Amino acid sequence: MTQTIHHAPVAHLFAAPVFHRSASVARMGAARGLLREKADLEVGAQATSIPAPVRAAFRRRASQAGRRAMTMLRDASL
Repeated sequence: MTQTIHHAPVAHLFAAPVFHRSASVARMGAARGLLREKADLEVGAQATSIPAPVRAAFRRRASQAGRRAMTMLRDASL
């Protein structure tokens, strides 16, 4: 008697990944952390006791954190 070998369909190997809710929640948590960092940097950028080049660096880092957060939130909503 010969054995019958059953193969799984190959179509599932090439399907688009399915993101579960936990992946979106993790991204939103990371984005929330970046937005908190942005807010802290903006407060630091307003301090007059800090030299102007350092305040400018704070503003640049705040802008970068905001852009990264918005990208994460946009990706999480897809």
